[in-house]
Amino acid sequence: MVAETEAALGPIDILVHNAGGDIAAGGGKPDPNDAVDIKEADVRAVLDRNLLSTILTCQAVARGMIERRRGRIVTLGSVAAFKGRTNGAIYAVAKAGVTHHTRCLADQLRPYDITVNCIAPGDTRTGRFLGTRAVDANRLVETGTLDRIATVDEVARVVEFFAGPMGAFVSGQVLRIDGGTQCWPA
Repeated sequence: MVAETEAALGPIDILVHNAGGDIAAGGGKPDPNDAVDIKEADVRAVLDRNLLSTILTCQAVARGMIERRRGRIVTLGSVAAFKGRTNGAIYAVAKAGVTHHTRCLADQLRPYDITVNCIAPGDTRTGRFLGTRAVDANRLVETGTLDRIATVDEVARVVEFFAGPMGAFVSGQVLRIDGGTQCWPA
């Protein structure tokens, strides 16, 4: 994938790894979706989709960035990574792995002037999010309250910060985009 992309578009200077989701091996949400009874195939599917895909993609892209001694990597975690939970336990574990892998990668790539950061969105107004759960209509307002659901643009602006000139001296950070729903240390 990386070789084909670079052959068509040139060297990758910015990687935003945005694959993920709490999706079972056969599609849909794992059922059961807890830490004890989730099926092994679903554990593997969730870990592969969220954590392993992040690790392997970052490895493949980082090699070229190391040679060029520059680059930006932004991974997508989730606020699920910071709180123990019964429903979606393996997803939370996978996203916790993404956040820690981001920090490890940032430490390794620092000597090459490559920044690596992670965003951890909370509820975000995407088609998939809105299509897979009941949502309180009061949380669908665009502005005016921190109790609402984030817009895709609000999340994208944080990615833009990490990938752009204002994020040039920021690395190894995990930034929650959740309107302050989790106000405790990571």
